[in-house]
Amino acid sequence: MPVKKRTVARGNRKGNVASKADKKEGEGMMTPAMGDVIIKARSEMKRLTGLEPDSTVKALKNDKGWLILIEMIEKRSIPDSMDILATYEVLLDDSGNLVEFSRTGMRKRVDTAVNEG
Repeated sequence: MPVKKRTVARGNRKGNVASKADKKEGEGMMTPAMGDVIIKARSEMKRLTGLEPDSTVKALKNDKGWLILIEMIEKRSIPDSMDILATYEVLLDDSGNLVEFSRTGMRKRVDTAVNEG
């Protein structure tokens, strides 16, 4: 006698645990995690500018998408405390695709006072 296989349907029904990759309510797309968006922004900026990312200064989800501020190394120096760092404002859409970027300031690494505005 053949053995029947039993299948179990999985989904977001009451009582099931929601997964990390749940879709946003009312939308057909998944919202990327902040860490994934930051990694994508840093990678895209390196590819587009040819500069090395140094630090992520800010990450914010707003109605336009993801706003990420990244410091990139504009010019390496010896000693490295004299490196020139530039702050780039990067906007990604809700899916994590780069929409625009602009350089908003520059400083020497040794200059710790930063005007954020």
